[in-house]
Amino acid sequence: MAEIERLIRSEGEEGVLYRVRNSLREVERRELLEKIKQVRQGLFDLKELFDFPTEERDVVPTIRALLSHGWVVLCETESKQLKGFGNPEPELAAALDPWIEKLIELVQEIQAQLQLMD
Repeated sequence: MAEIERLIRSEGEEGVLYRVRNSLREVERRELLEKIKQVRQGLFDLKELFDFPTEERDVVPTIRALLSHGWVVLCETESKQLKGFGNPEPELAAALDPWIEKLIELVQEIQAQLQLMD
């Protein structure tokens, strides 16, 4: 619920290669936030009623999962993987692949650093 609420409240977000815009109108935001408030209250009531423990998670596994996804996306961007869109020109491969390889290397370095934290 927290992530959904964050997205509803946000104006969107932007990365280097993407933009997420929030197309919800103000009235829609208020209605959705009210429903989320009700869901949160219901969850709180259940927790109290059944004495459910609070789950605690570390951010490292989430970071690893996101990095793995990013690694896959980068690997699928190598010129040899783009053949489904037609054979890439050799010039494209020569220009694109070194950049992609460097980015893959950096992602792997981050993954290795996280591995050392275990």
